[in-house]
Amino acid sequence: MLVSFSVQNYRSFAERQQISLVAGTSSRKHERLAFETGNSHASHLLRTACLFGPNGSGKSSLIKAMQFYKLFVLTSAKMQTGEHISLTSFLLDQEWRQSPSEFEAEFIDPATGAFFQYGFVVDQERVWQEWLFRRTAKKGSKMLELFQRLYDPERQAYTVTFNHNQVKEKKSRKQDWIEATTDNALLLSTAVQLNANSFQEVFESIYDSWDILDSPGRLFSGYTAQQCHENEERWKQRIQHLMSRVDIPLHDIESVPKDLDFDDDGHARPDPNEILGFKKEKEKFELCAFDVSFLHSDSDGKPIPLKLQEESDGTQVLFGLAGPILYTLDRGTSLVVDELGNSLHPHALRFIVELFLNPKTNPNNAQLIFTSHETYVLADNLLHQDQIWLLDKGEQKQTVLVPLSDFNVRQYAAFQKAYLAGRFGGVPRIGDLPENFIPSRSTSTSGDEG
Repeated sequence: MLVSFSVQNYRSFAERQQISLVAGTSSRKHERLAFETGNSHASHLLRTACLFGPNGSGKSSLIKAMQFYKLFVLTSAKMQTGEHISLTSFLLDQEWRQSPSEFEAEFIDPATGAFFQYGFVVDQERVWQEWLFRRTAKKGSKMLELFQRLYDPERQAYTVTFNHNQVKEKKSRKQDWIEATTDNALLLSTAVQLNANSFQEVFESIYDSWDILDSPGRLFSGYTAQQCHENEERWKQRIQHLMSRVDIPLHDIESVPKDLDFDDDGHARPDPNEILGFKKEKEKFELCAFDVSFLHSDSDGKPIPLKLQEESDGTQVLFGLAGPILYTLDRGTSLVVDELGNSLHPHALRFIVELFLNPKTNPNNAQLIFTSHETYVLADNLLHQDQIWLLDKGEQKQTVLVPLSDFNVRQYAAFQKAYLAGRFGGVPRIGDLPENFIPSRSTSTSGDEG
């Protein structure tokens, strides 16, 4: 369960910005908006959060920051000594260009209810700082530091401190973790690779508790196709029901795995009509292609197959989203989606949001965090002001992230209309075109008229 995420000096972000899913006093009263976590440090969390902003405001930068955070935690221990860390700082200011970036997430393990605060400071060369705090779900417990790691440029060495009451492995093992951690890797990642039991819970929470879709659609259709094949009846029925609710009636779904062709360099060569995915073979997953068809009923009631690629963009996107959405709802984890409304009818977008807001369809308290241009989800009080965040550019063209709760919205009878009018920022500033943009009137060169 995601509590908050903050980022500083990454892509369009300069000063530290944070998105929080902690429910406010009014939103926590409504079961459709928020749920209890079992940890008093963040007693109620929101089921959904939506980020609005014009093109270039930084919505995708925030998603990429969350993606970098998770990927770096999961993979940094595998980096080679001296290998560059792939990240981009805020480039429109010399001081920020020469400074490291900072990432921090707060989250709750749904299994134990433990609250974690974990973050790090990093540039392309090294990890400069790293910290981990934890608070159990036990009433009256305190936030405790598990470890801190800090690089001293004068000494050209790291200082690492452990809370030995919380990190109970022997000192010799902790020293092994320190010595095995390279400059461009996280201590957390390295220690877990060396079977550090004290950090397994937080690592698995980051691995399991939130998934990120930065490009919904065909790219993620492979997962849905895999589930339709492996868990045929259960998943196909649920996906058919989901799609029928947005007026896409299906007779059936066919998902057939096929072996891939590979070139001499070992690169897969899928057919354009096939979708990349994985099939399970002897407890292992192997890369394969899926041939997906939707069976529609013709005028005589006979099933007629259509390739997924022959369906509309909206249908393909919805199919790609269906697998991750159902997986998230089943597990009670968090799903982060960039531009959720792309190619979707507004009613389909609203339906997806309502799946997470409805305690009956979301009994495990899953969360949906998404960016969008589609203001339809702002109508009819579907979302509470605690769930809406606005992104805009500051004076130095850096992204600024502002919660709608900072505004007094009661004075506006229709927030959707007020948002589009620019009352809260977060909309593109459309100016007049220059004279030299307007094409000159064409003249006839075909001879005399008449």
